[in-house]
Amino acid sequence: LLIDAVDLCGDMTMSRMGWLVTNKYDMPEGMEDTGKKLYDLDEYLTILHVVPGSAVAKAGIQNGDVLVRWNGQPLAADRDALKDFVELEDEFLNNTRTTQTVTVSRGDTTLDFEFAADFGCDYQLVLVGADEVNAFANGTHVGVTRGMLRFAHSDIELATVVGHEIAHNAMEHIKAKQRNSILGFILDLFAAYHGINTQGSFQLAAAYEFSPEFEAEADYVGLY
Repeated sequence: LLIDAVDLCGDMTMSRMGWLVTNKYDMPEGMEDTGKKLYDLDEYLTILHVVPGSAVAKAGIQNGDVLVRWNGQPLAADRDALKDFVELEDEFLNNTRTTQTVTVSRGDTTLDFEFAADFGCDYQLVLVGADEVNAFANGTHVGVTRGMLRFAHSDIELATVVGHEIAHNAMEHIKAKQRNSILGFILDLFAAYHGINTQGSFQLAAAYEFSPEFEAEADYVGLY
């Protein structure tokens, strides 16, 4: 979704790999055994998930592959392995014209893959540990609650929700609401100067002035 929406996101874009890399040291404290049981995580950097259709997926990299080398450079297998890897990845993502070579271990086989990153919207996706059915956008992030994940019956339903929130960011609805809110705040101050206590009603009303229109536009752009 972030890649498909890239033409709408203006300057808020970045290179994207399309994988989730981790090891047992990235698990929350006390969850190392669970990581080993569910995902076979140890000290080595493991590709936990490959996004279908992403750059690394097209190259042939799969879930469960273990990272061995990056451009011929051996990757560590210790507590600092993930931090060091992220630095290498960031260096690559800042130079989008280069093609990288990644060596992985898959069972008893060692394989080399070449790829260049995709380009997508620079919005961070976050999971909120709340049971309410909700999602949000704040201009730089898109959040989905745990309750929403349980409520959605399919990836398509969830994609509709996430697409809607990406659209809020891409169409700069949050910035517009902030501008409206500031205008309302000025009106509240003007009223207060003349002895009228509005209790912030102008600011509140201004912030929600175009909410129905914003929601309709986010529905349309999100589906697009």
